[in-house]
Amino acid sequence: MLVEMLAWCGAALSCLLCVPQAVRTLRAERLDGVSATTYWIVLANAAVWTAWSLLTGELATGAPALVTAPTAMVILSRLAAARHDHLSPASIPVQGGPSGMVRRGPASCRPSPPLSEDERPAA
Repeated sequence: MLVEMLAWCGAALSCLLCVPQAVRTLRAERLDGVSATTYWIVLANAAVWTAWSLLTGELATGAPALVTAPTAMVILSRLAAARHDHLSPASIPVQGGPSGMVRRGPASCRPSPPLSEDERPAA
């Protein structure tokens, strides 16, 4: 009885491992420092423990995967979206066009900040 209770307590604690990072990932605008590799490993780990749990009947072992797999998928999809936004043509400044304008993609023009000494073209 004590061993099974410890297993379920450990499972409950393991369920919480990815939740704080998932919440931060959903709330944050920038995701610097969040490793996609880590969450691919978490996802693979959840799949392996789920399979083992189902094959052995040790359900407490697979229970954390019910939380860690979906949170890893949320984090990975948010990272993919952030990388796509970061690398999309609309986010890459393009010098040119009317004086004082920076094109940020095909649909919009915004005033550009003044160029620093290092950025100014040689006369």
